[in-house]
Amino acid sequence: MRLTNLVVAILALATLVGCSRTADAPGIQPAPAESPAPATVAVETSAPAPSESPAPVSAPTPTSAMLGDTAEHVDLVPNLREFAIKKEEVYSRALDHARVNEYEEAMAAFDELIRLDPESAATYMRRAEVHVNLGYPERAIDDYTEAIERDPELAKAYFERGHIRLYIEDWAPAVDDFSAYIELRAGSQLGYSHRAQAYERLENWGMALADYNKAISLLSRDADLYLGRAQTYMILERFAEAEQDISRAFSLEPDNPLAYAYRGILHYNMDQPEKAEADFEKARSLGAYIQIETLQ
Repeated sequence: MRLTNLVVAILALATLVGCSRTADAPGIQPAPAESPAPATVAVETSAPAPSESPAPVSAPTPTSAMLGDTAEHVDLVPNLREFAIKKEEVYSRALDHARVNEYEEAMAAFDELIRLDPESAATYMRRAEVHVNLGYPERAIDDYTEAIERDPELAKAYFERGHIRLYIEDWAPAVDDFSAYIELRAGSQLGYSHRAQAYERLENWGMALADYNKAISLLSRDADLYLGRAQTYMILERFAEAEQDISRAFSLEPDNPLAYAYRGILHYNMDQPEKAEADFEKARSLGAYIQIETLQ
């Protein structure tokens, strides 16, 4: 029997661009009695939530193009002032609705805001968030694309678009988005760690390892980075290195449920099913939802 798939979701933390993700089916199948061959392991967890916040939508100075033919405006300054006040009022209304999860109303307000100022990249960013919360990831991608067209150096837009593409399993474009983010924010581990996840889904293990190594060099005290790299090591049957990374994760977060789940897989591959099951039980007690699939 071969262990071919492990799905782990941390229920308390499983949020990906506003959408909870858990394993498709409940329960855990017991490990078979036969000595297992080295596992090919795929672990699905929620992608880490972005640590950056989108830039607030500011009210840019209105231009004559926004108001039409300036020759028709006898008193331009009052009109500009009125225009700015209107924008601020609509923006505040949009945020108020979003804060209380009134996403349909927030969407209508952001639509109005874009009609007032169709060149604001930040407004498209905000509306994309609302699309996500309404369950329309493709529309969110469209809005992030609109934001990028208006501001090609808007790193956050590339990251969020890549994040959504991870969620909808559009791996290769996700790699492109995280690569663009890295070009703009080379000092952030976020681009490398997320691109590593996309490379894993594309089974490009060498590139995944390289990105995890870079991410860890930038942020060495993040347990999830070591666990991500440990997963890749296990897939490559480099179990000693996987064990080192899992141990490092435990040293940083002793109660990390994912660390117990990964160590359970490692024990399974080392023909220690009792230790594996104990780790799986501990992971569940800490909030993990585990499904194991085995094939002949």
